[in-house]
Amino acid sequence: MKRTLLTAAVMAALVLTPAAGKQATPVLASGRLLLNGHGVAGTIRVFRLPVNGSSDLVKLAQVKVGSSGTFNVHLANSSEMAPAANQNNGYVGFRLMAVSGDQFKVMTFSRRYVDGQWQGRFETKPLTVNLDKGGTASPTSCVEGYRKVGDTDAWTVVAEAHTAWDMSDTVTYGKTADSDISTMLSYNNSLFNISGTLHVGTASGSSISKTWGEDKGKRWRSKFHYEDWYQCYYVYPNWYETWEWQPTKWIAGSDVGSDVHDKDFLCYEDHYQWRAIFDGGDYDRTTKDYATFTEAATVAGIAGFTAQSGLSTWVELHWVFSANNKWLCGNDNFVPDAKQIFAGK
Repeated sequence: MKRTLLTAAVMAALVLTPAAGKQATPVLASGRLLLNGHGVAGTIRVFRLPVNGSSDLVKLAQVKVGSSGTFNVHLANSSEMAPAANQNNGYVGFRLMAVSGDQFKVMTFSRRYVDGQWQGRFETKPLTVNLDKGGTASPTSCVEGYRKVGDTDAWTVVAEAHTAWDMSDTVTYGKTADSDISTMLSYNNSLFNISGTLHVGTASGSSISKTWGEDKGKRWRSKFHYEDWYQCYYVYPNWYETWEWQPTKWIAGSDVGSDVHDKDFLCYEDHYQWRAIFDGGDYDRTTKDYATFTEAATVAGIAGFTAQSGLSTWVELHWVFSANNKWLCGNDNFVPDAKQIFAGK
């Protein structure tokens, strides 16, 4: 029999549905289950990921999906969220499992509860995940449960430094991490693909900082802890298995990554509309969102992890200009709002 694929479009919603006399339960995730491009009935289950050394997935919600495939997962903030939020700068890690017959798909994501709504770190880009390559039920039974089967530390990109002549760039990361790093999931413990992102906001004893001199373009990395989690799950009459590497903790330390200086000295040619010209002085960038870095980490031989840092209280870029007519430019906006900042006319 030809295998068919289950697809789920899952989008975090930041809108509350008004209810007379009381506030509605906020939406954690919404979307549509698709089979061969059409809506399909199924079930959505949402769990809180384990914390504090536990291996327990905490089931929070279950939603039956009708034949249209459209679903909404509503979730109130509760004491079940506190253990995760307290140790991760307010963020909770969730695992969503979509099942339709013998086909299923799993994703992971992080949210924090703010002003009665569930929000991601990068609120200007609500999470949309197209789950177009799912798994099929295991042909044999397995030992049901969710357990850690491996872990390792890996260097992970947190920033890029860019300078032209007569300038320096200092990058600071910490004391609290502020990165959304992808998870990599497999349905056969062989082929791994991105299955979502988790926010890592754990604290360290001190910040890390490095200053680059003139004419440099480098990625900068810090070390994060990753864990490999195996799940065997039974939904009558089928068994389902997954293996997933997840970022769980910031370890700190710093390391210079790959050279990206080829992005510099193109402000006039490629990004003229987003230029900023400085006659000496300095410039700080500590707000808005950073670009998503592809190929940000290789974990246990698995490449392709992505990482996105927030420019925030904990992540800062600081340029010093020692001459006049020094150029910075954004890749997609003016320097205060751009996802990346390059140097050099």
